[in-house]
Amino acid sequence: MTGDAPIKLPEELFGTTVDVDFLFPNANECMFGHSAEKWLEFSDICASVQSGPAAAVKELLDTSQSESIAAFGDFWNNHVLVQSAAAADTAQKFATILTLTASTISTYKTNAIRELDALHDFLDRAVWWTWLPFADSAEEVQQQNKATIDIARDRLAKQTADAKELLNLYADQMRAVQESVKQIAVQIHQLRKNLQLD
Repeated sequence: MTGDAPIKLPEELFGTTVDVDFLFPNANECMFGHSAEKWLEFSDICASVQSGPAAAVKELLDTSQSESIAAFGDFWNNHVLVQSAAAADTAQKFATILTLTASTISTYKTNAIRELDALHDFLDRAVWWTWLPFADSAEEVQQQNKATIDIARDRLAKQTADAKELLNLYADQMRAVQESVKQIAVQIHQLRKNLQLD
């Protein structure tokens, strides 16, 4: 998913970011990745209710004629299983969005470093080239450098716009899932209140 530490801009590329007026993002993709793992763990816990406990309750309901057990069965099937399934699904969605967010940030940073590194190498070669006896004039080299810098700046701007568009989409999706989480929490709280657990 992501590493243990966020991707950092290599020090030798700091000057290159100035050349293209680019601000390297300080977003922590690892934080989103680790959060996704926690939500997946929570989803698994919620989903586990559908297997082991559900099988035990089904066996109890199948072998008992008690009205109280039947009433518990209704509560189990109509509330516990429904809420646990909803919670598992919602947590899974949240984990997916967080994973996509982490991946987008990581890809954006990696592509930006690749673009900056290529420009850095080009400008370094251009400096050495001007010292050669058959080299182009300094003015021509400067024009070539400017054209290459402009191309890199445009590419980085496009990458930034694309990444922002995706991240804004994921942010909207996160807000929608958070609303689902709130609704589930309210329903569970109401259940606990009805059962006099709170």
